[in-house]
Amino acid sequence: MREVGPVDPQDPEHLARPVWEFTACPLEPPGGAGAQPEGESDTRCPDPECPFQVAGAIEHFAGRGALDIEGFGSQRIRLLLDLGLLADVAGIFEVDWDRLAELRAEVGAWASAATAAAQERSGDPRARLDAVAEVDLARTRPADAAGSSLPTDLVAELAADPALFKATADGLRGLGDEAVTGLRAAIDGARDRPLANLLVGLNIRHLGPSGAQALALAFGDLGRIVDADVDAMATADGVGTVIAESVRAWFDDADHRALVDRLVAAGVNTEGPEESAEPQVLLGKVVVVTGTLDGYTRDEAEAAITSRGGKSPGSVSKKTTAVVVGASPGASKVTKAESLGVPILDQAAFEHLLETGELPG
Repeated sequence: MREVGPVDPQDPEHLARPVWEFTACPLEPPGGAGAQPEGESDTRCPDPECPFQVAGAIEHFAGRGALDIEGFGSQRIRLLLDLGLLADVAGIFEVDWDRLAELRAEVGAWASAATAAAQERSGDPRARLDAVAEVDLARTRPADAAGSSLPTDLVAELAADPALFKATADGLRGLGDEAVTGLRAAIDGARDRPLANLLVGLNIRHLGPSGAQALALAFGDLGRIVDADVDAMATADGVGTVIAESVRAWFDDADHRALVDRLVAAGVNTEGPEESAEPQVLLGKVVVVTGTLDGYTRDEAEAAITSRGGKSPGSVSKKTTAVVVGASPGASKVTKAESLGVPILDQAAFEHLLETGELPG
């Protein structure tokens, strides 16, 4: 994580950075609005409506380890936020795709008019959208845009900032019919992610993948977790009082409960895994999977490990028992495993491990 801030929030280079790269508020000078919880070293933004907080929460929810929505990265999230098509994590399942198509056509027409004006001004018929910095964008907006559904404040920002105008036009161009079809399919598929992934995606303080999995296993249903008291949650293996109090406080917030209700209405999976009938041969073992395995999706490979009592985090550490390497693995994970002396297994060895709990001799 890099120390960045303050910066110009409309700087195109800044807009391309994931929110989690920032350890200092990019909108405040040093010593600004950040708050440091008692007993902790991290400084946290106290404003839940901060645009960087909102964008970061959505990026986390859609990222790997949570709902893992392919194609829903930081730039598209920022674009949908700017266009008023997205406001929070539940809004991922509520995007008005017809309106997106209308906005794409509207901004596309504006971009074409601005490009034509830039070509006329420069005398270069090959001038592209990059050249619109030399023209008055407000004047090039098509006259029939009076009934625009673009947010009024965004229109003013686009007209005043050629770099933002270009980034928005390019982003919308990249969301053509084919891309939207793929993105909608990815979002629909995310509804079926395991309950533990949903809990991780909610970004509840102190609750990581292990704790989320423990709660999903212990209670078996999101509704029962929402209604559980601290003592009941704290008894789940690997949870404890600190995590339980944080989860309870999160669900006690009325806005959070409303958000969960919208997610449930959107059809996300709220059922935890059934008690495993598999022999618990991987108890105490940590197995990381990288790359593609025949006959397994990423979630299925991790489920094969956890259903046998093991853990399957997304990173390699000294605690890792083995790293399973499939096709096109992450080079950093393999390198880390080699540097730590962690055993590296192929698919045959992985199957043996699942069956016996033993590493190959």
